[in-house]
Amino acid sequence: MARIRVKQIFCSNCQYLFDQGENFCPNCGQENHHPNQPIRHYIAELIETLLHLDSKFFLTLKALLTKPGLATKEYNQNKRARFMPPIRLYVFISFIFFLLIQIDTSNNKTFVEAEVMESEEPGLTTTDSFGNQYLPSNIPSDTQNFSMNVGLLKLNLDKNDLSKLVNASPEEIDSLILVNKQEPNYLTRTATRQMIKAFNADPDFKKNLKSNIIKNTSIAMFFLMPLFGFILYLLHIRQKKNYYEFLIFSIHYHIVAFFAFSILFLFEKIWTVTEGLYFLTILGLYAYLWIALKITIINPGKNHI
Repeated sequence: MARIRVKQIFCSNCQYLFDQGENFCPNCGQENHHPNQPIRHYIAELIETLLHLDSKFFLTLKALLTKPGLATKEYNQNKRARFMPPIRLYVFISFIFFLLIQIDTSNNKTFVEAEVMESEEPGLTTTDSFGNQYLPSNIPSDTQNFSMNVGLLKLNLDKNDLSKLVNASPEEIDSLILVNKQEPNYLTRTATRQMIKAFNADPDFKKNLKSNIIKNTSIAMFFLMPLFGFILYLLHIRQKKNYYEFLIFSIHYHIVAFFAFSILFLFEKIWTVTEGLYFLTILGLYAYLWIALKITIINPGKNHI
């Protein structure tokens, strides 16, 4: 998409009289554009540039999803006219991705959610899979329970016991994990302890944790792209390719990953998404990575269908 130019009658540099439609001065080469404009002009230009969708958007996305590596291969061969610039496409797809993450619905409890709810059943007794009583043994009807879901780890706690659990023994942590039908291992134990400590340290735990994860993930992914491209560059340094080619590959791959998880999160707002579907998505992304690497880097000279 062409930029929004504020054209002039005369060239400010050499006083050349512009003809209609001239974007650059034929005398000195200066662009026929006056950059000294109100900030709203540049904000509007930025928004239009990022959100303007044309046929290139759909063609590029279709090529990336249906023919792994071919769009990257052609783009690196300077056949760029029919493709949307990688950075613009990445910004748009990642914007949709993080927007979907932040949308709260009553059905979405898979990513990060912490909520306080009233217990409806009086005199509940909580035991682990071995029949051992977990503290406390009886939960009165007016007790608030704390439901905490992070990825595949799901915990239901008595809110009044959160402070007691900060210094819980390894056996108590394992019992808590078993009560919630999870497998005690290093990851679940560490996640459980950290989540309990974080909630006790911050009363706005839910809001702050979610916003921090979204913020840090977006920053981390942005810096991961050039790093991933650089790692690929080092692994294939004997092929005498420029780092630019690996960077384009990395951007395109992250676009596909963001798009896949955006679709998954969108489904999650409507239906129940199983853990198996998440596993298949990750497995599919690994398969996509291998195919794209083979077509783009490992064996680029072969004609792929």
